[in-house]
Amino acid sequence: MSIHKVFLTLILGSCGLSALMAQTTPTVVTRQASFAPVGVALTETMQVNLFNQASNSSNGTAASCTGSVSFVDASGKAISGAGGTFTVAAGVTQPISLMGNKANSSTTTGSRAEIRAVVTLNIIHGTPCSLVDTLELFDSTTGALHLFLNGGNSISVPLPFGFKD
Repeated sequence: MSIHKVFLTLILGSCGLSALMAQTTPTVVTRQASFAPVGVALTETMQVNLFNQASNSSNGTAASCTGSVSFVDASGKAISGAGGTFTVAAGVTQPISLMGNKANSSTTTGSRAEIRAVVTLNIIHGTPCSLVDTLELFDSTTGALHLFLNGGNSISVPLPFGFKD
């Protein structure tokens, strides 16, 4: 290889590296976790509670966890119109619910359906996020708690990218 080709390769390579280092778009990694399947009756509500226990960083970056919750049936198919997106600031809790009659009408003709809640977390490099989630199943009319599950997800951020966790 001639000296000109080597020199040109070095210049182009350093330009590409400079462009990568100057990139201002935050790096986003997506993680997904599921709760165990739960039988939901027509008169019950399944609710995922999302809590961000992270503090705002000392450099001024506000703590924030973003992502989505979906509810899937026994075949793994997402229930149409169920779930939603979330953005949870430091110290804030956000619930996302599914009414049992909606779960049952889209998945079965019986009075009970097996439903699984799936939490997808978008981890933004440099943004503090420590998401804790719980799942409740309760009577839609009285609010009486029937089931409580702790932690389909418990993810703390930031971790340096490239480290295995």
